[in-house]
Amino acid sequence: MLLHQGLRLALNPATPDVVSMVGGGGKSSTAFRLAAEVAALGKRAVIAPSTRIAAFQTAWAPAFVEVSGAEIPWDELERQLARYQYCLLGGPVVGDRRLGLEAAQIDALARRAAELQIAVITVEADGSKMRPVKAPADHEPVLPDATTHLAPVAGLNAIGVALDARRCIARSWCAAFWRSMRMRRLC
Repeated sequence: MLLHQGLRLALNPATPDVVSMVGGGGKSSTAFRLAAEVAALGKRAVIAPSTRIAAFQTAWAPAFVEVSGAEIPWDELERQLARYQYCLLGGPVVGDRRLGLEAAQIDALARRAAELQIAVITVEADGSKMRPVKAPADHEPVLPDATTHLAPVAGLNAIGVALDARRCIARSWCAAFWRSMRMRRLC
């Protein structure tokens, strides 16, 4: 089964699917794979993280459109979508990370989806610093109002191993939850 089928996406630019991924490892891979699947079906997709992603991940998309201010470069986005069917939309690189978009920018993208024939917008809405398990801080995740699907993600490499600082960004409530689950033999 393909991702778009499992998520039961409509793939209709008039009412675009905005899939926000949160949690641990695998969000970026899922966002890029979903966009590629949609493009392979002849539909348009945009990868629009609302959090920082690793700068090297820019190469995972066939095209990149940089947003350096409040306004999305709509003409450039249209050119890249016409050429490749999907692309990555993001901010400039700071250190080894590429800045994400503001939630309001992703909402603006969703409002113009029909005009641009964008069927799916994938949003990495939560950074995990490449760790397989993540519990959000108070200011996370950064979810656009346009979100239609919320997809929690955890890396399979966390199964059966002790969750420590190398594998998990944990908050105190998360650690307490996992301890209680282990005591019940549910994980």
